Amino acid sequence: MKTQRPLDPQNPFWTGMLALYRRDGVADICLDLQHNHDINVVLLLFFRLCDRERLALSDDRLAAAEASVTPWHENVVLPLRRARRFMKPLAADPAIAANREAIKTREIEAEQTELAMLVRLLDEAGSAGARKPCDNAERFLAKKGVKDDAIARFTSLTG
Repeated sequence: MKTQRPLDPQNPFWTGMLALYRRDGVADICLDLQHNHDINVVLLLFFRLCDRERLALSDDRLAAAEASVTPWHENVVLPLRRARRFMKPLAADPAIAANREAIKTREIEAEQTELAMLVRLLDEAGSAGARKPCDNAERFLAKKGVKDDAIARFTSLTG
């Protein structure tokens, strides 16, 4: 049985993802894509960072990346997010507000772990080939049925 390399939650992709997410308008378009198209934002931003690094991923590698993190996303990230959202209208109570903040921290850490899984997968797969302009994020969104105008808006904000 092959031993996997330990996850590195502090990898450069995490820093890049945070910087990208903090750009004007990016959080809004990401949350819109998450709410209206069920897009995994960590996965989307990972693909966009691969684009920016000129790491072209085949359709098979895009699908493998998604498949590799879907169990974690569905069983860890989403339940934490649901709990945090459930508490929002109750957060006037200081005890609930403190609990909500703790869950928010765990949710962010779970997303950081998810990204580390993607980076490890990329590292283990080796180089994606010649570095060239690529459209991983756009292809991912198109396969999810996102309309061209939303794809163009995401691309312009994260370019």
